[in-house]
Amino acid sequence: MFLLFNLILAFSPLIEKDSIKTVLKDPWLSQDKFHHFAHSAAISSSLYLITNRFGSFNKENSAYISFSITSLIGGTKELIDKSSKKGNASVKDFVYDIAGVVIGIVLISLGSS
Repeated sequence: MFLLFNLILAFSPLIEKDSIKTVLKDPWLSQDKFHHFAHSAAISSSLYLITNRFGSFNKENSAYISFSITSLIGGTKELIDKSSKKGNASVKDFVYDIAGVVIGIVLISLGSS
């Protein structure tokens, strides 16, 4: 939780002086946001299955592990985008990453009950 809070704070300076241009460049609904959501859901559900079925972890620990690793992957990607000249870091991308992680874990844990 502390890591997540720090990552959100790290992206807060991304809003430029001309916030209208920033909002228009990074809409809430786009194909990129769908990719962030879908990939995070796929990674988190895969990690959940691997740790729960093949590892010696119970459901709760599998959820913690898959949430932590997948969130770390998404956060790292956004930090790389922030430092890259080609990429654009986005809090909205990270929000979709976290939403995908949660949905992936919930769906796979319900399905494997």
